[in-house]
Amino acid sequence: EREQRTQMLTSPSTRSALRTALRANASFSALCGFIAMAAARPLTDLFALEHAWILMGLGAVLIAYAAALTLTSLRREVHSGLVGAAVFLDLLWVAASIVLVVFGEPLLSSAGRVVVAALAVFVGLFGLWQFDGLRRS
Repeated sequence: EREQRTQMLTSPSTRSALRTALRANASFSALCGFIAMAAARPLTDLFALEHAWILMGLGAVLIAYAAALTLTSLRREVHSGLVGAAVFLDLLWVAASIVLVVFGEPLLSSAGRVVVAALAVFVGLFGLWQFDGLRRS
């Protein structure tokens, strides 16, 4: 039974699920990055930010993160350390988002805090999905 369980955890379908989680996170991150960059001016006003470069920079970071996730998912053998780093970064994003939502009233409008909270939910789900895939592989 233990051998059967080991085979199941290291099966191609388990690795495929991890790759799918990484690629889904990459797609979401890239989409958010492109939106942040393309709509930086109107989003700056909506979120009551002082400078559009904040969203431009965030967008660039998200696009770079998406590229790293994609490259990780395309490796012949997915490196557990890289996936662990992605899970950690997603957790860090969620923690920073909670701080921003709770204490960010002077820095961010109500609409901005709602968007940050919603994005944090998705990022947290991607982090859990990746963690589960890592744990099973």
